Amino acid sequence: MPDDGSLSDAQSVRTPDQPEGRSRRRRALNVLSWEIGRYRQSLPLLVSRAMAYSALPCFDESLVSAVKQFYGLEMDVATAEAEILEDADERIRFFPWLLWDWRAQPDEPTIGERFLHDQEHAPHERRLVEALCGSFIGWYEALEDAGEGGVAVRDMQTGERVHIDDDGLASELFEGQLLQARLVCVGTAEVSCVLVDAVYAVISASGRRAVQTEIESLPRTVGAPAVACKIYAAELLEAAEHLMETLARPPVPLDRNGELMAVCRATYGASDAEGVRRMAASDPDFVSQGPGLWAWNRDGAPRAFVESRDDRVEAGATTLGDLQALGQALRRDGDVTATPLASVADFAAAVESWVGAGTGGPWLRTLPHAAEAAAAWLFAWARRWMDLPLGELGDRTPREALRTPDGRARVESLIERLGRLDDGRGVAVVDVQALREDLGIV
Repeated sequence: MPDDGSLSDAQSVRTPDQPEGRSRRRRALNVLSWEIGRYRQSLPLLVSRAMAYSALPCFDESLVSAVKQFYGLEMDVATAEAEILEDADERIRFFPWLLWDWRAQPDEPTIGERFLHDQEHAPHERRLVEALCGSFIGWYEALEDAGEGGVAVRDMQTGERVHIDDDGLASELFEGQLLQARLVCVGTAEVSCVLVDAVYAVISASGRRAVQTEIESLPRTVGAPAVACKIYAAELLEAAEHLMETLARPPVPLDRNGELMAVCRATYGASDAEGVRRMAASDPDFVSQGPGLWAWNRDGAPRAFVESRDDRVEAGATTLGDLQALGQALRRDGDVTATPLASVADFAAAVESWVGAGTGGPWLRTLPHAAEAAAAWLFAWARRWMDLPLGELGDRTPREALRTPDGRARVESLIERLGRLDDGRGVAVVDVQALREDLGIV
């Protein structure tokens, strides 16, 4: 083994829980040569040198122009440097773009190209800077879990299989997830490798359609995909940030008319209960869902329900408009005189309580749109929960702890609870298999 600490060509790494056969198949991917080790060590040092080079006074005007183009804001040099450098996320978003993509004019060199030309570099450093200048922001699908030996990914633009020779994604990127990153393809005909300069987003497989749509929207008239990605880098970053925000929060529960859904209830007392029951049993707009339970159709779809309970009747809907329309129909066509007060509760909170109880009662049994909204909300909520640091897991996320017995037990327990929630007819509300695939725990 070389005395610089890198692995020799003859060695490979196998995690304790990896079968020996799989280790042999992956051996070539886990080999780290001295030359690749040198690239990996040199990359952050070269990027730091390029950053220092871009801070020279001769680039002050370039920085102001680039900030205006990237953020749409007018800033002086001091403000731009302070606000961007103090925010780690913005440093990663802005400075690689400034160094390797941005051009003051289409025919002018990038700052990175000037750095390559003006500064002295060892041969392997020159190859690295050339690779950085040619790098671009791309989307990649993980074909396996990232480990110490790197990770195999598929370029979502070209379909090409790429192996990233970088251990920085270990425990961060899992099979099926989508990675937005700036990859650096460097080397000679004898030794080449792919390293990571910046990671911008890691999202679940459920975002594949949105990512593919974004990729397909890139203009085809500007040349190769890499050229388009360099020209529209800022737009790609903005789209990824919006997508992560969308996927990280449960969807707003809206009904088919675009109205915000809630759990709306009203109770008819003994004096009106019998009239409600008679109308529910005879009016064609009411459809029996079992003993003492009817769905009420409005505009050809179930929009509310009534449920007989001892000497009273409870009515429910997911919007006040539907509940009030039901009340008007009962007063107009039934032997009902009261206009009961309505209570309104948060839909998301109700869904969480239904999971704990294992049932949503008449809400899921009579209102298909409520079951659909509950399923979508729970699916997104579970994804977000997987990426929340939990104190009981040592501030790790369940996704990070998934490879430990305790972490897997917590995730499996959650999925089991979600799987128990059904629509009252024994049909699960949440597609557990699809959820497991989305979370990468098949």
